[in-house]
Amino acid sequence: MTIVIPSMGRCGSTSLYFALRACVPPHAGRFVARLSDTEIEDGEIIKTHDIAPDVLPEDWKVIYLYGETGAIAKSVLKQTEEWKRQHFYHLGQTYIDDNIDWSFLNDNMESWKKHDNVLFIHYDELFESSKIISAYLGVEIYMPPRIKRTTE
Repeated sequence: MTIVIPSMGRCGSTSLYFALRACVPPHAGRFVARLSDTEIEDGEIIKTHDIAPDVLPEDWKVIYLYGETGAIAKSVLKQTEEWKRQHFYHLGQTYIDDNIDWSFLNDNMESWKKHDNVLFIHYDELFESSKIISAYLGVEIYMPPRIKRTTE
């Protein structure tokens, strides 16, 4: 089983990634910017902000994380310019300045909605979703306590 954690970014994917790495050893894990350009081994835990491929491999378990666009924007915009450039690259976008049309985040989520075997979890529900995630993966996992965002 390969576990893929795509997200809009800034909505808990890193927390889930590390929780899975702690509870599902000995899986290798890494961030992948472009799924189509990367060979993914069976058993990896992949974090990405990329759009969905046209076809999902049968051995993939996908947990898509999303959040409120306004909260994501606030979180992103407080970062350094270099960080924003890299983050937007991961999202398949080009960062020019802070005047951003954030609708591409919904396009990202819609690309994953085309597949039936994807579990969608909102950021506000993530830290109380251990049982749902465990049932989906068939492996018991534990989420860390939620830490209040600085943008809240």
